[in-house]
Amino acid sequence: MNSSPFGAAEPGNGDLQGVIVQSSASNLKDYVSASNLEEKARLWIEDARANSGRRRQPRLSRGSVPRWNRGSVRRRRTQFQRSAQFKFSPEGAALVVIDMQEYFLNPKSHAFLPAGKAILPNLAALVSNFRAAKLPVIFTRYAVAEGEDAGAMARWWGDVLRENDPMAPIVPELTPAKGEPVLRKTQYDAFYGTNLEKILRANSVRRLAICGVMTDLCCETTARSGFVRGFDVFFCADATATASEVLHVSALKTLAHGFAEVVSCSELAAAFSPMHLGFRTCTSRRIGSFNGGARTTHKAAENAEALR
Repeated sequence: MNSSPFGAAEPGNGDLQGVIVQSSASNLKDYVSASNLEEKARLWIEDARANSGRRRQPRLSRGSVPRWNRGSVRRRRTQFQRSAQFKFSPEGAALVVIDMQEYFLNPKSHAFLPAGKAILPNLAALVSNFRAAKLPVIFTRYAVAEGEDAGAMARWWGDVLRENDPMAPIVPELTPAKGEPVLRKTQYDAFYGTNLEKILRANSVRRLAICGVMTDLCCETTARSGFVRGFDVFFCADATATASEVLHVSALKTLAHGFAEVVSCSELAAAFSPMHLGFRTCTSRRIGSFNGGARTTHKAAENAEALR
């Protein structure tokens, strides 16, 4: 068993309905690469959404519903509208980039995550989109100061990353811009012992997009913590990484069931379209897909109105 901080015991060969390709214990961490990330993410998201506790209701035509049953239709319509509230929009959004440090992304580190390298381009694009939109980008880094109590994590892993360790800085590809907060944390939860919530409230943030490492530890814990604080959480399946595909998919499914909308980076990028912000940050195909989604939502609203 790996005893390094955030290093996981390698799971067994359980089958997750074809989403996870079985690997030997020696290469479980190499579960994804830049070349197959898009396709794998599509399967991960599909699997996670199938387990969502917030399922979208089917459309109903007026003719298919008896007048005496119209009350139940209104209840179903309300559920559909509640689902729509979790659609990502840049307004009131912030990006939280979790622990993208040399410790996890440098091959010389004993805590190196190969999957972390695979998600770097997607993550860098997300950061660029949020910066271009003048939306908050907040970085965290795990580091324990000399003499500081790391709590149960130190006892659990038997090791800690010290603040002055050369592996503690954020990787150069994601160097924070001037004025962007970099929060040092000592626990999985980015809210615990930091002023993250204060920063978000001060910027009138309502929606959190979460990315970074590790999916099932710091990212998942922060997503849950954000949810219970009242934020709408959007969890990037192809901009988070961990020690194995089993752990990654398991976290996505758990979050989708009760805490977060599991999304792809392209879905978030589509929201940064001219109809929202007046500039283009994604391909025409993706913008077209987003606009099509908007038209579908408008049509659903018309159908709902017809049922009244």
